[in-house]
Amino acid sequence: PGAALGGAHQPAGCCLLILGDAADRVDVIRSGTALHERQWYFIAATFDAETGIARLIQRPLDPIVGDPVEVARLVATGPIDGKNNVPLAMGAFLCESGGREKPVARLNGKIDRPRLASVALDDGAIAALAG
Repeated sequence: PGAALGGAHQPAGCCLLILGDAADRVDVIRSGTALHERQWYFIAATFDAETGIARLIQRPLDPIVGDPVEVARLVATGPIDGKNNVPLAMGAFLCESGGREKPVARLNGKIDRPRLASVALDDGAIAALAG
């Protein structure tokens, strides 16, 4: 249970958002487009706990010919109880070991200016973060 924003091996190297709750329900949203080495991306994810709508955005800052300019996935996961003590991970997955959650499969790169908001941001707020 918890939430993670990171990369996936299948499809190879795409961005993903994992949402889980205390009842062990897990929803995985994948961008479906590979992230390229030595490229900067704007990545954003939102989740509205009341409506159950999750959104994942992957936008290359210097687009590569043949790749989409932006990949956005909007998924109705259904409401997830946000009142729990489950962890959040950015750029890693968490795995229980010795009674503690520990990061594994960490991002081999840099995360510039990570943000966490208390509400699901709209397009204008996301655009403002992108600069």
